[in-house]
Amino acid sequence: MDSKSILTSKTIWGLLIAVVAPLLAKHGISIDAGGFADDLVQVVGLLIALWGRVTARGPLVQPASQGPDVSPHS
Repeated sequence: MDSKSILTSKTIWGLLIAVVAPLLAKHGISIDAGGFADDLVQVVGLLIALWGRVTARGPLVQPASQGPDVSPHS
């Protein structure tokens, strides 16, 4: 199984997009007054997440940290 960075995951990006609209609305920031665009952004994000989950082929790995190597084998 090939692994990939969490930053390249369609599922993660879709979920992040889906969470943005309600979080912004909670803080008084809305794309439109009626809320349709906010809802549309949320639905599109969830669809991207679903597409990512269905097409997933391997596990995700966290990006490498920029700190010093602290592995026990160094």
